[in-house]
Amino acid sequence: VGLGGAEISMENKRVQLVRGQVLAESFDHQRLFLLLVNTGQFEFVLKEMFKSMLSRKQERWEEYRREGSERMTELGEVFSGVKPLTRVEKNEHLQAWFVEMASQINSLDYDDSTSAGRKIVQLMQALEEVQEFHQLEANLQVKQFLTDTRLFLHQMIRTINIKEEVLIQIQLIADLSYAWKLIDTYTLFMQQGIKRDPSMVIKLRATFLKLASALDLPCVRIGQASSPDLMSVSQYYSGELVSYVRKVLQIIPESMFEILDQIIRLQTFKMKELPTRLEKEKLREFSQLDDRYQVAKLTHAVSVFTEGILMMKTTLVGIIKVDPKQLLEDGIRKELVKKVAWTLHVGLDFTAAKLKTSQELVARLGQVAATMG
Repeated sequence: VGLGGAEISMENKRVQLVRGQVLAESFDHQRLFLLLVNTGQFEFVLKEMFKSMLSRKQERWEEYRREGSERMTELGEVFSGVKPLTRVEKNEHLQAWFVEMASQINSLDYDDSTSAGRKIVQLMQALEEVQEFHQLEANLQVKQFLTDTRLFLHQMIRTINIKEEVLIQIQLIADLSYAWKLIDTYTLFMQQGIKRDPSMVIKLRATFLKLASALDLPCVRIGQASSPDLMSVSQYYSGELVSYVRKVLQIIPESMFEILDQIIRLQTFKMKELPTRLEKEKLREFSQLDDRYQVAKLTHAVSVFTEGILMMKTTLVGIIKVDPKQLLEDGIRKELVKKVAWTLHVGLDFTAAKLKTSQELVARLGQVAATMG
């Protein structure tokens, strides 16, 4: 036991040494964060594409088989003389050979992938040989039919090699469970990135899903032991991850309210109220084009932030479904409560030194009303 402890201690020292060297060489957290986000997005897109191919695997394989068989049947008809084609003479031997090829392609069995794969390779070689030995290259249409058929057969081999094991390997390679505690170091980078470009939420969605792999580690053994605690443990870790997602995305409601503050200040203290009647000479004065442009620009910025979080789409984080609309609504409520509480706290100070008369109280209430819009 003592030896094991000594080995662990030495390993910890080595880890600390490597970490110190990395940090000493001007380690850039921002670059690592961008690498994490882009890698997460790449893995997410790759897995979605692979899942799509996996779900349509048999359908596409049978489609390629049908296309290849039809090409061979048509060539058989061409060499039988039934279907006229420029400069192609009747040839019963080639007719029979292409009809047999169509039959061989049709007989390929999707469920027996090993045997089908070997047979497809033989059929492709046979097509190359017939094109070479019978001088079929001279006719472009026949050559095209043979090339298309070989392409379909090649696609059949590629399609049948799409296996679920590859998806499992990607999941294992992309595992981010080691970063469960470390990820909070990059919260500020995430929020700054969202503030600069709200569409970054799309990439962060992939990062959150990647981080959900941390749920697998504590749950795998519990599931294997058939423990009744599996659901409660899954619920706990999923809840922790959803809380972190909320924490990161709270920057969107915060940024929205910062912009709304600017709009309120412009409309309350800078822009003149438009009277019901206005003389033509004063039209330019009351138009306030620069201020109105600024209000429009800020309003658009609010809508961009809203659009950013809605781009995230409904996402299953662990066993909890995260709805971006609900996230936005909860974030706005939270920020509104903070805003109202702070405004009342700053605006209404009932100490004797500050509010001596009812007039001063009325004035303060007016300021609070103006601030809240």
